[in-house]
Amino acid sequence: MAALEIQYGKTIPLYHATSPENFEKIRKVGLKMSFGKNALHFGKSEQLYFQIGKSDYVDSHRSVLIRFDVSLAFFEKYACADLDNVTITEKDLQDLNIDTDSICSEAKDFIKYFIWNGMKLEGMEIMLVDIDGEGVGGLWGERVI
Repeated sequence: MAALEIQYGKTIPLYHATSPENFEKIRKVGLKMSFGKNALHFGKSEQLYFQIGKSDYVDSHRSVLIRFDVSLAFFEKYACADLDNVTITEKDLQDLNIDTDSICSEAKDFIKYFIWNGMKLEGMEIMLVDIDGEGVGGLWGERVI
């Protein structure tokens, strides 16, 4: 969180690519983050995928890029690193002399992703997950592309 605050301040820019049709729905009702009701995004119903600071996921199907500015507190509560493609291991962290015993697993995940992402925050793929099931309402963003 400290690294994000240093780079971005108290507001974290998150980018989400979607189709023109889904963008029209999002524009009207916001991007919903309630368990089982996320029909307006790609992925599982309880999580939404974003990239921090930029996105390169725009393609012919997902041709609309939306920027969502979320507070650092919101990010801290709902964001998790997406480690699907990350190849950094616990051994790699030990080889870098990172004390893995004194940090939580979520922080460890971000460190692994940070190393894998070329030692930068920009472009990191994260998921916003409503872990406690309380719902976080709708996210309103600005169309970039």
